[in-house]
Amino acid sequence: MQKKLTIKQILCLGFGTIFGLAIVANFVTQQTKNTLINSLDNVAFTYNILEELAQLNILLLEAETGQRGYLYAEREVFLEPYDRANSELNVQIAELRQKIRDPKQQQRLGELQTLIRERIDYLQKTIQMQKSGQKQEVKKIVSAGTGLEIMSRVRAKITEIEETENQLLDDRKRLAVRAENFSNYFSWTSTLIILGVGILIFLVIVRKISQSLGIAVEVAHQVSAGNLTAKIDMTDSGDEIGQLLEEFQIMIRSLNALIKKVQNSALQVSDSSNEIASSGKYLATTITQQVSSVREVEATSKSIAATSKQLTQILEGITSTFQTTAMAAEGGQRNLSQMENTMRDLASATISISGKLSDISQKANNINRIITTITKVADQTNLLSLNAAIEAEKA
Repeated sequence: MQKKLTIKQILCLGFGTIFGLAIVANFVTQQTKNTLINSLDNVAFTYNILEELAQLNILLLEAETGQRGYLYAEREVFLEPYDRANSELNVQIAELRQKIRDPKQQQRLGELQTLIRERIDYLQKTIQMQKSGQKQEVKKIVSAGTGLEIMSRVRAKITEIEETENQLLDDRKRLAVRAENFSNYFSWTSTLIILGVGILIFLVIVRKISQSLGIAVEVAHQVSAGNLTAKIDMTDSGDEIGQLLEEFQIMIRSLNALIKKVQNSALQVSDSSNEIASSGKYLATTITQQVSSVREVEATSKSIAATSKQLTQILEGITSTFQTTAMAAEGGQRNLSQMENTMRDLASATISISGKLSDISQKANNINRIITTITKVADQTNLLSLNAAIEAEKA
């Protein structure tokens, strides 16, 4: 059977997933950001290249303007735009060569540089011829349209480079837009996924806890109502709440066993109480019998005392009789009959005293037996009381 995930494992798995998604999202976002930055940099480079090409075209116009001004006015001051353009053209071309990365564009730039050099050489040739006084030759060269044809090729090459750069610009713009759109899409998607995983973890944990706690509350209600036979179904729970419910089930079993022990102890105490009550009744009966026996002994003692008193009187009578007999021996025949009667009375009294003494001995034995019984009952009562106290202390 597959082991259920605990709440701790669910939390670790969930937050680990969220952390992993966050790392992936951050990595992809960073890569997309780098792509977007590179695309924007390429767009900026393209705009810069287009600006440099426009500046290059302006420099060519300035060089041509200086050349024409000098040809018409023959004044050195008109050569300043030409000289400035001539010195800056090489720098401008060098900067373009560093910025242009496309190999075909590099090749076109090389061709443009050759055409520009040819155009500068043409301007320089006409200026030198004008300075040397070859005005007619200069007019022929200008009228032939050589410079116009060179300038047309230069402009055509610049236009070709610009069109290619514009196409590259469009491609780079589309790439930048795609990178931006992907960045936004992935950002929202990753955020929704992370949020969904967090909500899923929350719902799973709440469901597990609510179900387990619902079972625990129901069992607690049953236990509070006195039902100690309630059982907790923990077949589907192996998490911390399940362990808590298992301990709760063990507590119910222990409480049930303790209550059974208390009930057994109560039954033992009840039995001991019944035995004590029976022993008390027997003791009361025995004491009553003892009182009766004591009363009989008392009556017997009184009878013995009376008999002893009677015997004393008889002995005194005998003594008196013996004295009378001694003094009146002569009347013995008459007194012998009286003495015989007296001796008979003495014998009867002696027999009576012997019987009374036998009764006293029997009553004394009965008293000893009663005292022994009372002692045993007292010992049994003490033993039962001690057992009851021990059971109560255990409970």
